[in-house]
Amino acid sequence: MSTEDHKAIVRRYRELHNSNDLAQLGEIVAPDLITHNLLPGMPPGLMGAKLAHRATRMAFPDIH
Repeated sequence: MSTEDHKAIVRRYRELHNSNDLAQLGEIVAPDLITHNLLPGMPPGLMGAKLAHRATRMAFPDIH
């Protein structure tokens, strides 16, 4: 993949994150995602990432 392809993926991720459209994250995030900074008690993978996102949005609803 080119640098521009990678940039497009990051832009799409940020767009989904900022619009809170978590249903479409599976398009660009692997279900077996490995994160090293999830909140304690969160499940692994994409589901844990979605739960962490929801928790962050609840705490900071206007975050971008």
